[in-house]
Amino acid sequence: TCALPISDGGQRHAAADHHPYDVAGARTERQYELSLISPIVSAAAPLVTTENASIGNVVDQKKIVDQKASTIFSVRTTDPVENVLKIMRDFRVRAVLVIDDNELKGIVSQGDCAIKVLLPHQDPTQVLVSKIMTPKPLTVTLSNSLEECMAIMVHKHIRHLPVVENNKVVGVVSIGDLVKNIIEQQGNQIKFLETYIK
Repeated sequence: TCALPISDGGQRHAAADHHPYDVAGARTERQYELSLISPIVSAAAPLVTTENASIGNVVDQKKIVDQKASTIFSVRTTDPVENVLKIMRDFRVRAVLVIDDNELKGIVSQGDCAIKVLLPHQDPTQVLVSKIMTPKPLTVTLSNSLEECMAIMVHKHIRHLPVVENNKVVGVVSIGDLVKNIIEQQGNQIKFLETYIK
């Protein structure tokens, strides 16, 4: 586990990634991303008001990070891919951070290992992590809401986001964490409605 400064950008996606709001510039990229996920958010949290939405989301994300704080796994760019596979096997994780000298260099997913190493029958003991990692991964902070995290994942087609606070990696949020949180919110809202109608 390492604490390090992070920079946003460099996530692997098509360079000419245009959407309807690019032309007129009527909305920002973040607004566009949020618009993609808004139907899911509306269905998952209809009782959240504008007054408590921001505070509640920060608390929810911090809760996720706190629960996973002890499970931040990393390798170095010079490590063999075999090390990544062993971490994934032993700790049942699907993504591993790549860190050199307290600096985040990239992230490696199961897909990277399977498509870039195992499928072409390369030797994972010989291929270096630097050859298959996604460099400069997108990151979020605790101030980003869970809805924003999900919107980024949906729009960028990624499943993991390192969480950075005060230039330190404090955790990793996965799409599974967000889905689990939404299910919990729905359960709480159902209980609230049952109590309300009694």
